[in-house]
Amino acid sequence: MSLEKEYNGQSRSFLKKDNHEKYAPLKLIIMSASLDVRTFSEYFGNAKFVHIQGRQFPVDIFYTCHPEEDYLDASLITIFQIHSKEDPGDILVFLTGQEEIESVEKLINDRLTQFPEGSEKLQVVPIFVALPSEQQLRVFAPAPFGFCKVILATNIVETSVTIPGVKYVINPGFVKACSYDSEKDMESLIIVPTSKSQALQRSGRAGREGPGKCFCLYLESEFEKLEDSTKPEINRCNLSNVILQLKALGVDDIVGFDFIEKPSRKRLLKLMEIVLTSNVPSVVEKFELLCMLVRFQISTALCCHFCNFSEHLANAFIVGPESLCKFV
Repeated sequence: MSLEKEYNGQSRSFLKKDNHEKYAPLKLIIMSASLDVRTFSEYFGNAKFVHIQGRQFPVDIFYTCHPEEDYLDASLITIFQIHSKEDPGDILVFLTGQEEIESVEKLINDRLTQFPEGSEKLQVVPIFVALPSEQQLRVFAPAPFGFCKVILATNIVETSVTIPGVKYVINPGFVKACSYDSEKDMESLIIVPTSKSQALQRSGRAGREGPGKCFCLYLESEFEKLEDSTKPEINRCNLSNVILQLKALGVDDIVGFDFIEKPSRKRLLKLMEIVLTSNVPSVVEKFELLCMLVRFQISTALCCHFCNFSEHLANAFIVGPESLCKFV
């Protein structure tokens, strides 16, 4: 991939497809637990792909017999049913965010005070992004002897973290995802149903160390209606910074740019309209301020504060001229 830019009368290549020049062989290995393999394979010239089955014990998946109106209450009931009726093993509950986790944690602890003495052996451990790292590490510590550990987690433990001791998974079927409305130029976090691949990843958490069970708090027919894979982030987030970065690199044809998952033409044109009508005049002025701050060796973080840039965008502006990119 290269991009041709003219600098001092000479043509230089940076980011555009080039089928004529020969380059040293580049090996690119992409690994993911939930990647849409065929999309990436087709993008990279029908590249070969390999599916490696991880170590997985059998997991029994259970669905509800009727729709649940309140999945938090259903999660709470399921936790205590597992604790009282199933064999010993830790419980992993997937929730959408910090607020839900703290709410369910409080409800569990409140109900434990109503249990007879000696039967309230539940240890509740939350994990979410905003939690300090030393507190996040508590999920990996074994529960005290005779206790069942209940892990209240967001989707950060779907693929990237394996927590030992988990035998039961409770999946309400929802996740918090970023959404962008280009008509209103507004970005928000909304609660949406998971995809099938996410649901299968969640159930797999119960089968890492031995046979397990996954309790899905929705109908089996609802599972069949889910999207096969998660909607790519590029199709649901604000791409204003991406457009500015591409412009800074000299890519003028944003609509025709070779994205792996290409946003709709209408959405790209709307975003470009927003960027060009509201950001460009201020961006030029901010870029001049940024250059001045850099000349005085001000840190990038402080530059971002003064110029209201993201750090990645500021770095693109700083390094761009050194890489023979010009800003227009």
